[in-house]
Amino acid sequence: MIYNLPNTKKTQLLSFLKLMKNSLFAITLLLTCMLCSGSTGYAQEEINPIKVQTIMHPDGSRTDTMKDLDARTTDVKIFNKKGKLLQHSVFTLDDQGREIEGTIFDANEKVIGYISNKYDVLGQLKERSEKDANGKLFRRLVYRRDPSGKIIGTDAFDGNDLPIKSQ
Repeated sequence: MIYNLPNTKKTQLLSFLKLMKNSLFAITLLLTCMLCSGSTGYAQEEINPIKVQTIMHPDGSRTDTMKDLDARTTDVKIFNKKGKLLQHSVFTLDDQGREIEGTIFDANEKVIGYISNKYDVLGQLKERSEKDANGKLFRRLVYRRDPSGKIIGTDAFDGNDLPIKSQ
């Protein structure tokens, strides 16, 4: 288990723990928090083959991610600072644990979009396609890499495959 939590006001920590309810994870997190301090809001617990990660954002919101390698899924939930669900995403993973396809839901579990990823022969993300709730492509991102594999730029295209911008 790896935990690195920020120096947080007691009320923020208690709020976070209330959201986590009475889970063993929350209890472990509380005990670990008493022993550590740091500058990032990050907590992670791995139970083979399930990996759970919580990221606390500076604005008080958080992102919870659960990656299940056996089921080949990743579940991502984004909450506002009051703990209200804002967005939920479910991704299908390939046999190497990479996100291949995803469905994005709003807070009411209504589908708002889809994502699909393509990887190069080295297993690095090379392209991401984003579609609306009707399955219509609205953006495609192509990643440029240097010889070491580091992303050095992104080319963006609209639903008609016309360039939007390059970075």
